[in-house]
Amino acid sequence: MPAMHCCQLVSYHEELNPSYRKTMEDRIKIIDGFMGNSKQGFFAVYDGHGGMEVATFLQQVLHQEIAKQISVEESDCTIEKKLQRAYAVTDVMCCKSVAGFAGSTAITVLLLENEKHQRVLYTSNVGDSRAVLCHRGNACRLSVDHLAIQPEEVDRIIKCGGFVMHDRVLGVLAVSRSFGDRAFKNYVIAQPSTNVKIIEPVLDFPFLVIGCDGLWNEFEDQEIIDFVSSIEHSKRENAAKLLTGLVLEKNGDDNVTAVVIYIG
Repeated sequence: MPAMHCCQLVSYHEELNPSYRKTMEDRIKIIDGFMGNSKQGFFAVYDGHGGMEVATFLQQVLHQEIAKQISVEESDCTIEKKLQRAYAVTDVMCCKSVAGFAGSTAITVLLLENEKHQRVLYTSNVGDSRAVLCHRGNACRLSVDHLAIQPEEVDRIIKCGGFVMHDRVLGVLAVSRSFGDRAFKNYVIAQPSTNVKIIEPVLDFPFLVIGCDGLWNEFEDQEIIDFVSSIEHSKRENAAKLLTGLVLEKNGDDNVTAVVIYIG
């Protein structure tokens, strides 16, 4: 793994899981020194469905749009609002640029420094890819699973003129928010949930795990945190590969992608 400046170490790994999947539809994006600041980082996992086209588009474009929006000086606009705008603009571009009907979840994490020189995590997501922070050994979920089984999402979909059948949007799509998915665009939105977390003192927040549902569907958040915590210091570079290996041992049936960010 290359040396990092914004954090101690980042471990990442993707598993096709060929016993169950013929194509890899997950994508990862990691940027050390985001927006030209060595103390800032960008980390993302995109879990495609119906093809890898939308996930690939996000891997190439979303971080650029986020940087563009954050760079705009607006005294009355928070970073959270700028992230929402970046997601919305990117989804419009995606639906115009990507042929077909593929879609993708997204989990993005910005590691920034505020005016008080505190380290801050801005976690945004659509769909069921997830981010979980270790806080003194305890699992702290930073994202929100957007699924068609959640009452508030069902209500929103119905108000938009859609329906949920068999816990799926129009009986087809399990996630209720995503990028792309043009056939469901009236009901399946790309409006993210965003969490802002100050991580001070940094030693209380040793690492963060982000991954697709292929990881989180097989284990509880705390199980993942406990496992990563148990990894020897000399093996931390392989933390993500060890995590995905756990899923394969459990016969998970999806692509599996994990990123472990050792903060400080």
